[in-house]
Amino acid sequence: MAFHPIVSFGVYHPEDMVTVQSVFDDVSGCDWFCKSGDCRERFAAFVLRAYRRGWHDPEDLKAICVSMASSRFSMAAMSG
Repeated sequence: MAFHPIVSFGVYHPEDMVTVQSVFDDVSGCDWFCKSGDCRERFAAFVLRAYRRGWHDPEDLKAICVSMASSRFSMAAMSG
């Protein structure tokens, strides 16, 4: 069974995944966020990677994710 390279690192507790899922849902649910499956998958990998690198505070994690997503995963960024 193949695992996504991001998911195969470390151990995540349920409360970790609640934070990651909440940030992912909040940011990817924005009107400006690209709706393609590829964008969502790459963004999910970014959120997990940021969490693994120490961005554990939900507000801080969301802020860094919004900043990155708006420049890389917005519909405007994807079309231009």
